[in-house]
Amino acid sequence: MRFVFIFTFICFCLIGGIAFSQSFVENKGQWPSEVLYGITTSQGSVFIQKTGYRIHQFDLSGLHHAEPRYIPEEKDIRIKGHVFQVNWIMSNRKVKTLAIDPIPTTFNFFLGNDARKWASNCHSFQEVIQYNVFPHIDLVWKIADGIVKTEWNVHPGGQVSRIQWAYDGVDAAVESDQNISVLTSMGNFIEHMPSCWIEFSKGKKKGLNN
Repeated sequence: MRFVFIFTFICFCLIGGIAFSQSFVENKGQWPSEVLYGITTSQGSVFIQKTGYRIHQFDLSGLHHAEPRYIPEEKDIRIKGHVFQVNWIMSNRKVKTLAIDPIPTTFNFFLGNDARKWASNCHSFQEVIQYNVFPHIDLVWKIADGIVKTEWNVHPGGQVSRIQWAYDGVDAAVESDQNISVLTSMGNFIEHMPSCWIEFSKGKKKGLNN
Protein backbone atom coordinates (compact mmCIF):
# COMPACT_ATOMS: atom_id res chain seq x y z
CA MET A 1 0.00 0.00 0.00
CA ARG A 2 1.22 3.52 -0.74
CA PHE A 3 -0.14 7.05 -0.69
CA VAL A 4 -0.01 9.12 -3.88
CA PHE A 5 -0.23 12.92 -4.05
CA ILE A 6 -0.44 14.76 -7.40
CA PHE A 7 0.50 18.46 -7.53
CA THR A 8 -0.22 20.61 -10.59
CA PHE A 9 1.85 23.70 -11.36
CA ILE A 10 0.46 26.54 -13.44
CA CYS A 11 2.57 29.60 -14.05
CA PHE A 12 0.90 32.57 -15.69
CA CYS A 13 3.07 34.49 -18.12
CA LEU A 14 3.09 35.56 -21.76
CA ILE A 15 5.17 33.47 -24.15
CA GLY A 16 5.09 33.38 -27.92
CA GLY A 17 7.23 32.35 -30.87
CA ILE A 18 9.33 29.75 -29.06
CA ALA A 19 9.69 25.98 -29.54
CA PHE A 20 8.74 24.03 -26.43
CA SER A 21 10.40 20.72 -25.55
CA GLN A 22 7.32 19.11 -23.97
CA SER A 23 9.72 16.60 -22.42
CA PHE A 24 12.46 16.50 -19.80
CA VAL A 25 15.84 17.13 -21.43
CA GLU A 26 19.01 15.78 -19.81
CA ASN A 27 21.74 18.20 -18.76
CA LYS A 28 25.00 17.52 -20.59
CA GLY A 29 26.69 20.75 -19.60
CA GLN A 30 24.41 23.28 -21.30
CA TRP A 31 23.00 24.31 -17.90
CA PRO A 32 24.57 24.77 -14.45
CA SER A 33 25.83 21.55 -12.87
CA GLU A 34 23.09 21.45 -10.21
CA VAL A 35 20.45 20.98 -12.92
CA LEU A 36 19.53 17.36 -13.69
CA TYR A 37 16.80 17.85 -16.29
CA GLY A 38 15.00 20.82 -17.78
CA ILE A 39 11.72 21.37 -19.58
CA THR A 40 10.26 24.38 -21.38
CA THR A 41 6.49 24.59 -21.71
CA SER A 42 4.07 27.32 -22.70
CA GLN A 43 4.19 28.53 -19.08
CA GLY A 44 7.96 28.84 -18.71
CA SER A 45 10.91 26.61 -17.86
CA VAL A 46 11.40 24.17 -14.98
CA PHE A 47 14.84 22.91 -13.96
CA ILE A 48 14.91 19.81 -11.76
CA GLN A 49 17.60 19.59 -9.08
CA LYS A 50 18.43 17.07 -6.36
CA THR A 51 17.31 19.40 -3.59
CA GLY A 52 14.44 21.22 -5.29
CA TYR A 53 13.70 22.92 -8.58
CA ARG A 54 13.99 26.30 -10.29
CA ILE A 55 11.30 28.14 -12.26
CA HIS A 56 12.05 30.59 -15.07
CA GLN A 57 9.08 32.74 -16.03
CA PHE A 58 9.44 35.00 -19.05
CA ASP A 59 7.51 37.27 -21.38
CA LEU A 60 8.74 37.16 -24.98
CA SER A 61 6.17 39.58 -26.35
CA GLY A 62 8.94 42.16 -26.82
CA LEU A 63 10.49 40.02 -29.53
CA HIS A 64 8.14 41.54 -32.09
CA HIS A 65 10.57 44.50 -32.03
CA ALA A 66 13.37 42.26 -33.31
CA GLU A 67 13.26 43.47 -36.89
CA PRO A 68 15.99 45.16 -38.93
CA ARG A 69 14.41 48.61 -39.02
CA TYR A 70 13.57 48.78 -35.31
CA ILE A 71 15.54 51.36 -33.30
CA PRO A 72 15.47 50.48 -29.58
CA GLU A 73 14.82 53.10 -26.94
CA GLU A 74 16.31 53.21 -23.44
CA LYS A 75 12.96 52.43 -21.82
CA ASP A 76 12.44 49.29 -23.90
CA ILE A 77 12.45 45.95 -22.15
CA ARG A 78 12.92 43.27 -24.76
CA ILE A 79 12.42 40.19 -22.60
CA LYS A 80 10.93 40.39 -19.13
CA GLY A 81 11.47 37.48 -16.77
CA HIS A 82 11.52 36.23 -13.19
CA VAL A 83 13.45 33.36 -11.64
CA PHE A 84 12.69 31.74 -8.31
CA GLN A 85 13.83 28.67 -6.45
CA VAL A 86 11.97 25.97 -4.51
CA ASN A 87 14.08 24.07 -1.97
CA TRP A 88 13.06 20.87 -0.18
CA ILE A 89 13.43 21.20 3.59
CA MET A 90 15.52 18.53 5.36
CA SER A 91 15.57 16.33 2.28
CA ASN A 92 17.98 13.61 1.19
CA ARG A 93 21.07 15.21 -0.40
CA LYS A 94 22.01 12.02 -2.27
CA VAL A 95 18.84 11.49 -4.28
CA LYS A 96 18.99 8.90 -7.05
CA THR A 97 17.31 10.05 -10.26
CA LEU A 98 16.02 7.96 -13.15
CA ALA A 99 14.55 9.23 -16.43
CA ILE A 100 12.13 6.87 -18.17
CA ASP A 101 10.03 6.73 -21.34
CA PRO A 102 12.57 8.25 -23.76
CA ILE A 103 11.29 9.92 -26.91
CA PRO A 104 13.10 9.99 -30.29
CA THR A 105 13.67 13.75 -30.22
CA THR A 106 17.11 15.00 -29.18
CA PHE A 107 18.27 18.57 -28.59
CA ASN A 108 21.41 20.54 -29.35
CA PHE A 109 22.58 23.59 -27.41
CA PHE A 110 25.19 25.96 -28.83
CA LEU A 111 25.04 28.93 -26.49
CA GLY A 112 27.66 31.65 -26.61
CA ASN A 113 31.27 31.32 -27.75
CA ASP A 114 32.44 28.93 -25.03
CA ALA A 115 32.41 25.46 -26.60
CA ARG A 116 32.66 23.90 -23.13
CA LYS A 117 29.07 24.97 -22.56
CA TRP A 118 27.79 23.49 -25.80
CA ALA A 119 25.92 20.19 -25.73
CA SER A 120 24.62 18.00 -28.52
CA ASN A 121 22.43 14.93 -28.81
CA CYS A 122 20.75 15.61 -25.47
CA HIS A 123 18.11 12.95 -24.89
CA SER A 124 14.62 13.73 -23.62
CA PHE A 125 12.14 11.76 -21.56
CA GLN A 126 8.48 11.80 -20.60
CA GLU A 127 9.06 11.09 -16.92
CA VAL A 128 11.71 11.66 -14.25
CA ILE A 129 11.72 9.79 -10.93
CA GLN A 130 13.65 10.95 -7.87
CA TYR A 131 13.95 8.23 -5.25
CA ASN A 132 13.87 8.88 -1.49
CA VAL A 133 13.71 12.65 -1.65
CA PHE A 134 12.42 12.19 1.87
CA PRO A 135 12.61 8.86 3.74
CA HIS A 136 10.43 6.33 1.86
CA ILE A 137 9.03 9.09 -0.35
CA ASP A 138 9.69 9.30 -4.10
CA LEU A 139 9.00 12.22 -6.43
CA VAL A 140 7.81 11.66 -10.02
CA TRP A 141 7.88 14.47 -12.60
CA LYS A 142 5.39 14.29 -15.48
CA ILE A 143 4.07 16.50 -18.27
CA ALA A 144 0.42 16.50 -19.35
CA ASP A 145 -1.30 18.94 -21.72
CA GLY A 146 1.60 21.37 -21.44
CA ILE A 147 1.46 21.43 -17.64
CA VAL A 148 4.20 20.09 -15.38
CA LYS A 149 2.93 17.78 -12.64
CA THR A 150 4.64 16.20 -9.68
CA GLU A 151 3.58 12.98 -8.00
CA TRP A 152 4.71 12.20 -4.46
CA ASN A 153 4.67 8.45 -3.76
CA VAL A 154 4.63 7.79 -0.02
CA HIS A 155 5.63 4.20 0.65
CA PRO A 156 5.09 2.28 3.94
CA GLY A 157 7.20 3.93 6.60
CA GLY A 158 7.05 7.35 4.93
CA GLN A 159 5.47 10.34 6.66
CA VAL A 160 3.51 12.86 4.60
CA SER A 161 4.46 15.59 7.07
CA ARG A 162 8.08 15.31 5.88
CA ILE A 163 7.15 16.81 2.48
CA GLN A 164 8.06 20.46 3.02
CA TRP A 165 9.59 23.17 0.87
CA ALA A 166 10.56 26.84 0.94
CA TYR A 167 10.35 29.52 -1.77
CA ASP A 168 13.30 31.77 -2.53
CA GLY A 169 13.08 34.80 -4.80
CA VAL A 170 9.30 35.35 -4.77
CA ASP A 171 7.34 38.42 -3.70
CA ALA A 172 4.89 36.43 -1.56
CA ALA A 173 3.30 33.02 -1.14
CA VAL A 174 -0.37 33.08 -0.17
CA GLU A 175 -2.69 30.17 0.63
CA SER A 176 -6.08 30.60 -1.01
CA ASP A 177 -8.90 28.09 -1.52
CA GLN A 178 -6.53 25.26 -0.50
CA ASN A 179 -4.09 26.28 -3.25
CA ILE A 180 -0.81 28.17 -2.93
CA SER A 181 -0.53 31.33 -5.01
CA VAL A 182 3.09 32.38 -5.45
CA LEU A 183 3.40 36.04 -6.46
CA THR A 184 6.23 37.19 -8.72
CA SER A 185 6.94 40.17 -10.96
CA MET A 186 5.51 38.11 -13.84
CA GLY A 187 2.22 37.28 -12.19
CA ASN A 188 1.07 34.22 -10.27
CA PHE A 189 2.50 30.73 -10.03
CA ILE A 190 -0.21 28.45 -8.64
CA GLU A 191 0.32 25.18 -6.83
CA HIS A 192 -3.03 23.45 -6.72
CA MET A 193 -4.34 21.31 -3.91
CA PRO A 194 -3.04 17.81 -4.59
CA SER A 195 -5.17 14.90 -5.70
CA CYS A 196 -4.63 12.13 -3.15
CA TRP A 197 -5.32 8.42 -3.01
CA ILE A 198 -4.13 5.14 -1.54
CA GLU A 199 -2.94 2.42 -3.87
CA PHE A 200 -3.48 -1.14 -2.68
CA SER A 201 -2.22 -4.38 -4.11
CA LYS A 202 -3.77 -5.57 -7.37
CA GLY A 203 -4.10 -1.94 -8.55
CA LYS A 204 -7.01 -0.94 -6.32
CA LYS A 205 -7.26 2.74 -5.35
CA LYS A 206 -9.10 4.74 -2.69
CA GLY A 207 -9.46 8.50 -3.03
CA LEU A 208 -8.65 10.72 -0.05
CA ASN A 209 -9.72 14.19 -1.25
CA ASN A 210 -13.35 13.91 -0.22
